[in-house]
Amino acid sequence: MEKTCYAIEPAIYMLQAEMDEKKDANLTMIGNAVIQYVSAHPEESAKISADKTLAHCFDFLRKRAEGRKNNQVGIAGMDDVMDYFGFSGSAPTTAAVPGEAGREPQAMAPSQEAVPAAHFSVDELFED
Repeated sequence: MEKTCYAIEPAIYMLQAEMDEKKDANLTMIGNAVIQYVSAHPEESAKISADKTLAHCFDFLRKRAEGRKNNQVGIAGMDDVMDYFGFSGSAPTTAAVPGEAGREPQAMAPSQEAVPAAHFSVDELFED
């Protein structure tokens, strides 16, 4: 049985280099989501190229959201990111956390510590 080898590293390198250069939270979020996706689907890594940048993806998302405006609000999501890169799979259902590419999201446990009660009156806030 022949095993297919995909060159995923150059694709991830291009995305990571752009995130490092731009230092923009939106681009980092998009980039981490794309890295997470191509890490799980290496056959899609060839679709990431020099002309498919995170900045261009963000512009694409902005235009998509503008075209979907309802009551002055437009929304674009991960399905649109998938469309931009031409990925054939489904959009990830978990949000990417900047700087956490490749790590599984962790659920936060509810705090067991009691929060101390604060007792004060509104007048105390404005006393001289």
